[in-house]
Order: sequence, then C-alpha cells, then structure tokens
Amino acid sequence: GAPASPAAVVESIDDEESDRWKAMSDAFDFGGLSGDDDDGHRGHRDRGETRDARNDSTRLGDDDAYAPSTPQRRGRTAGASRLLPVRWLESRGVGSVDGADRGFFPGVDADRRPTEGAADKIDAGAEANEELAARFAREYRSIQPFLTRRVAETWMTRSALGRRGARGALEAGQARDAGASEPVKTTLLFSRDNSNFLGRGGMCDRADDVPFREAWSHVAAHAAGRTDRRCYFRAPLAVELRRGIDFTAASVVFGGEGEAETNAKAKAKAAETDESNAPPPPFSERTSSVWVSSPGCITPLHFDLCHGLLTQLSGTKRVLLVAPEHSRSLHRNPPSHANPNSSPVDLPLWLGDASRDEDVVEERRRYPRVANVVGEVYECVLTPGDTLYVPPFWWHHVTTLGEASTSLLLAFDPTAEEGVHPCVED
Repeated sequence: GAPASPAAVVESIDDEESDRWKAMSDAFDFGGLSGDDDDGHRGHRDRGETRDARNDSTRLGDDDAYAPSTPQRRGRTAGASRLLPVRWLESRGVGSVDGADRGFFPGVDADRRPTEGAADKIDAGAEANEELAARFAREYRSIQPFLTRRVAETWMTRSALGRRGARGALEAGQARDAGASEPVKTTLLFSRDNSNFLGRGGMCDRADDVPFREAWSHVAAHAAGRTDRRCYFRAPLAVELRRGIDFTAASVVFGGEGEAETNAKAKAKAAETDESNAPPPPFSERTSSVWVSSPGCITPLHFDLCHGLLTQLSGTKRVLLVAPEHSRSLHRNPPSHANPNSSPVDLPLWLGDASRDEDVVEERRRYPRVANVVGEVYECVLTPGDTLYVPPFWWHHVTTLGEASTSLLLAFDPTAEEGVHPCVED
C-alpha cells in the first residue's frame, strides 16, 4: 500500500482554549467528504489577467545562513499542462509583468519563469487600503488566493524581522519577552524523514519551550551546511518580535466588508498608542506566529479551517494551491487519520518534479484521481515582502527553497455566515 502520509506542521493551541479558533485549528476534526468532486468550471475570474508567476532563484542577500540552491529536477513525464499563477490583489493596471500569465510544471519550465525582482514593478502604494479592502471582499474572500505587497509594505525596512528575518530579530535583541530576561520560547520540530513536517502523528521529534536563539542555531547550522538535519520552529509573535511591525494595512484590507474609514483610522490610532503593538482585529496574538525553516523543509498537502496571511520576511518558499472542490480528487485522508485534513499525495512529484520518471509513474498509479486537478493547480514563489492570502479549505503544499526562511502568519476566523465549504463538510 501507499506509505504513511506526511502532513502539515500544525500550530499547537492551548488545551484550555475552548473558543471557535481552537475548534477550527486544533484537531482537523471534519469527517468524510460529501458528494463527488466537481472538476468542471468553478467560476473563477479571468485567469488570463494574472500577475507574475515569480522566480525561485535564491536571494542570498547579506545573511550568511544559506545553502546553495538545489538544482531543479527536470522529469520528462510532466506533460503539456501548466500551473496557474496566483493573481495579485493590486490593480491589474499597476506594475503588470510580462509573461505573468504563464504557469509551469515544477522542474520542467524553470528557465521560463520571470526574472527575480518582477514583483518590484508592483507599486504597493498606488491604491488606497480601502480600495483593496473592497476588492478583497468582492472578489477574493473565501473564494480564491492572491498575492499582495501591501501588508508588509513598511515591515521590510522598519522592523528587525522584516530586514533580516529571525537573524535580524536576534541581532536587535528582540527575541526576548518585553521587560523580562527570559527569551521567547519556541516549538522546535525535527522531521524523521528529514523533509516533511507534521506536528502530530509521529512524523516529527518535537521539543517545546526551546529558546529562540537555540532554535535558530539549528536552522542556521543546516542552512550553512554544517549539518544535514533539517528543522522547523514556530514562535509566538511576542511583543519584542513585533516591534516595528505596522498592522494598519492588514487590518484595514482584511478587517471586514463595509467597515467605515473612521473606524479603520480609530483602530490605527489605537495601535500607535498601544505599547504592546498587539495585532488588531481581525487578527489576535494567539493566531499570529513566526515560522522559521531550513532549506528543503516541506509542509505537505493539507488545508486549514481559517483565513491565512503568510508573509515572507526572508528566504523564499514555493506554494502549490488547489481549490476545495477537488478534495476527493486529492485522496484526502480518512477521519481516523491523525491529520484528516491532509493528503498522502506528493503533489510536486505527481506533477513531474522528479529525477526518475519511474517515481512519477508510481505516484500517479497510487493516486489516479489527481489527474482531475491537472490544469487547476495554482503556483507562486514567495520572496521577501510578499504576502499570500490562503482562503479556508484551500489545499496547499509549501516548500522552503534555497536558504533559511522566516515567515509571519496572521490568521483569522471565518464568519458564521461563511460556514464550512460543502466539499469538506460532514
């Protein structure tokens, strides 16, 4: 039979929490699928209007914690289909990039990607936050992923995390709790197969309450080639870590349809006078975290039950995304599985990202229904300053590319009106 599934790194949540966030994040507790997979037209907006499929070239920058890029594997079995590039929230008329409407298969068309820095052509400040908020509510919320430069527009220069990721926070002395001598504590994971990371189900060795500096030393050692052992750690977005991060744009754009401009300004003013700089609504401290990973770490195919904003602060990540309508075609794990909201499918391998054609053939033999999603898979490569919006129930597979990566996750609950997607409902 098929080998045990790798699955996503799952954020640990306090066992005493009993609110809706815990119900959504803790247990992956939805049961079986209902109905057949709808593999036909889904009514998405014009995909020809997409932006920038991005580039996975490594950005060495001034950080010495990196490893040489792993050469792209170029399997011959990928076929003629293409991946779909993720659209940008910013106006289609602002900073358009030549060739942005070309998707590609992993490992096959790497030389056809746009050049690195293409996203710099997007003028993140050309539209008001309120305009982007209206577009989010009208076209994307709970419907489709997108990329934006607006969320982290000021972070990349004004915060230590933005300037150099985890290393920058350490150098600035921001890896300690405010007013205390104790360092920020992390959850550190070592994958047993040295690639795929899972917070439960016996796939990883886990250590809790690891000081931030110690956890970073493991990531940096692998990135610099001093060890072969990959690791992944999560830290709460503690007061010191979020120093210099301006949440105003994120709060206004994602704060809810129809929110009055005066309310948005009032929240921004409150944030300025709040020394703790707590993430404002719709975010919260308990749903905000920093994720740091070694090159080559994989978060396998899974979906989450909340809205997610993944901002890349240092390093690069490749993300593949598939709509929830295709849950059945992705061979979702059964309710009895440790992670039922995950899949055993190695999606990049199935799509042809392998050095040996026989590995691709075997993966396709094991999981034949994945053929239904060919032509419906989205792809992007996150570089520093990019934020990816992932709607609830959208499947995603994440790979850290050629250097140590730092990402910031801001998540928020769906409203009661949004409910559960019918394709994953009991």
